[in-house]
Amino acid sequence: MKRKIISLLLCLVMALSLIPTVAFGDGGGNATEDLTTNGAYSSNVWSAGGTGTIPTNDGLTLSKTATYLSDNTYQIDLSVVTTQEVTTQDSPAAVALVIDTSGSMAWCSDYHKHSDDCYKNSERCGPITNKYDHWFLGFHKADTSCRLMDGKDGPGLYPASCGTEQHTHDTATGGVSCGHSPSRIDSAKAAATAFIGSFKSTSAARYVAVIGFNSSVTSTQWYNVSDESQRTDAINAINNLGAKGGTDMAAGLSSANTLMSATPNGVEAANKHVILLSDGAPTYANRSGNGSSGSAEINKTTSDTAATLQNAIAPGKLYTICFSAEDEICYSTFESNGPTVGEFLRKSIASSPNDAYKAETATELNKIFTDLSSTITSGLDGKGWTVTDPMADNISVVDGSTSSEFVLTDANSKTYTWTLSNPKQTSNGNTTTYTYATRYTVTIAPNGTDLNENDFYPTNKVTTLHYTDAKGNLQTADFPVPGVKVKLPDPTPTTGNLTINKVFEGLPENTCPESVMFTVTGPNNYNQTVTMTANDQWTKTLTDLTPGDYTVTETSADVTGYTYTTNNNTGTSSNDGKTATVTVNANADSAATVNFINTYEEESTPPAEDVPVNIPVTKTVSAKVGSTLPKNLPSFTFKAYLGEKEVGILTLALNEKTKVSGAQNQYRGTLTANIPAAAFANNNNMVTLTIKEDKGIDTKWKYDTREYTVTVRMVIERAVAEDPLVIMLGNDVVDSVSFENIYSYKYTPAPRPTTPAKPVTSVKTGDMGVALYAGLAILSMTGSAGVILRRRKNDK
Repeated sequence: MKRKIISLLLCLVMALSLIPTVAFGDGGGNATEDLTTNGAYSSNVWSAGGTGTIPTNDGLTLSKTATYLSDNTYQIDLSVVTTQEVTTQDSPAAVALVIDTSGSMAWCSDYHKHSDDCYKNSERCGPITNKYDHWFLGFHKADTSCRLMDGKDGPGLYPASCGTEQHTHDTATGGVSCGHSPSRIDSAKAAATAFIGSFKSTSAARYVAVIGFNSSVTSTQWYNVSDESQRTDAINAINNLGAKGGTDMAAGLSSANTLMSATPNGVEAANKHVILLSDGAPTYANRSGNGSSGSAEINKTTSDTAATLQNAIAPGKLYTICFSAEDEICYSTFESNGPTVGEFLRKSIASSPNDAYKAETATELNKIFTDLSSTITSGLDGKGWTVTDPMADNISVVDGSTSSEFVLTDANSKTYTWTLSNPKQTSNGNTTTYTYATRYTVTIAPNGTDLNENDFYPTNKVTTLHYTDAKGNLQTADFPVPGVKVKLPDPTPTTGNLTINKVFEGLPENTCPESVMFTVTGPNNYNQTVTMTANDQWTKTLTDLTPGDYTVTETSADVTGYTYTTNNNTGTSSNDGKTATVTVNANADSAATVNFINTYEEESTPPAEDVPVNIPVTKTVSAKVGSTLPKNLPSFTFKAYLGEKEVGILTLALNEKTKVSGAQNQYRGTLTANIPAAAFANNNNMVTLTIKEDKGIDTKWKYDTREYTVTVRMVIERAVAEDPLVIMLGNDVVDSVSFENIYSYKYTPAPRPTTPAKPVTSVKTGDMGVALYAGLAILSMTGSAGVILRRRKNDK
């Protein structure tokens, strides 16, 4: 049994051994070891291959490798292994000073406009000494013989444009300064002399050559300015420079190239530099030209000469200084203008745009020369063995070195200098090995237009160790330079997305519409109908839209029995909220959004027919003082108006049927007003009526002329959602309308008529019966009166 188990285990092990191993990648499908490679430079051209370690003839081993950390981020490791103890000694260097000595260099150093005041104190051009030729009625003339110049035919007066405008270099042939500030040539001499003082060394040779160029070239030999005697000779060569003639910049650069090929022994290529100073455009090219104006051909020849010089001194630098001429045009044609002087020096002459400088004053010029001296000598001054480590164009250091002696020495070229120190020592018998190492982190910029993820790119330019061999001779050795790959960003999107969201407010559950619809219009005649349902979660996203402004219009969101309003909270909304304008940008990860919020209210539907409204009307009557109400009261008429339209009438008879119980002379009736249904619908279910009493014709009554208003609101109630609508009318102002009338008639009875007295006649025979009747009557009355009197007496 044991043997079977062991056999099975062995089979499992063998099966696992057949499974291929996997290199863990960077998340993008590439194994991390495939993102770096070894490489080296040959004739300033980098190529991948080889190893990360190079032995030298002096027994040194130089190593430089890259390790992947994350996308576009790599760790760089440098090391120098030697059995020779490091000694400290300055390194020699050589700089050719190529200085413009054309006639314009006699002009003022500071960039300014020449005005009349510039010449008023001139001995030759003042308003007193040159009253008629150069001045007229106190005004300075332009284009006159203003200054003493040394032209092509010798000293004399030559035409110059020295009026009120800024000087140009078009016709410059030489001259003297107007005294506004030190001349440009004097400022250049002072700055060059100061450069020599800071460039010299106490322990290494530092060579300077002085080259002046105008219509021709004056060149010197190499001077070791670390030697006091030769330093004096170099300064004298500078002071001998003068300003005259045209500008043959190409000849000056060509002369520098010749001198650089004969640089004294011991100067490494990386320590050979040229500094060119010019205050104008080239007007000659190797003595071809008219000396007064430039041209495209002259610029091209000069640029080609500069390129030849750059290749000869690389990795040394060709620096340029544009002095008081940054914006001057090199040449003009009928079709267009050439580049400015500053642009030409920066793009066509200097080793790189970062190696081009400009100065507009003598102070700025002096500082530039001082800074260049510091840049060129950095890392060469008695600090032992050093490594100059320039980053490649698309590489930047993001994390400092583990060595404190690894410092940035030229920000323009992104060059770092590593001074070897604190080695790790190992011994093998009588042999001691010194290992110097440093480490830093770099990133490769992924924004280059010509970068490819499948190609390797060098992390550095030529990286050079400067050291002293066992015999004390200065030597150099180049490191291998690794290559890395770049992770490019996702392609920039060219289209964008638009998301439409719908929100419902005020609806009971399960009463949302079946769907809502939108119309979307935009650039390039885009027109799309969007239908949205609950299955869409009430949201829709339109993709691959051309960037621009889109208009979204809600076309349908009806729910029976409800009215709704729409509010848009994104973009620019229309007044009714049903249209919104929103801008779509080219961004695949973020959509433009427009939100429509529908707020619903239950419908208040008025009836189709007129709505009767009953309004109680109370009438009170009273008599004026001194008057008495008649027994039979008249009827009074009351009317209801909706605006100017009569909508109801009441004729109230004042009788027992209409009398208010318990009230004195108060009567009540009901005025029925028939209100059109449309009046409610047009006024938010509310109408206002005016009640008036008709003025009668009976002048015995003072009629009530007051007007009363009654507001009637239609109230809709629904017990449950399924019940039909119940419409009720409510009066929220008064319970009744009360009018009052005063009766002003005073009753006066009519007077009785007057009857004449009849004559008394004697009683005749036949009248006895009448007389007898009258006598009895009198007697009877006398008896009754007696009874009344007695009763009252007895009462007493």
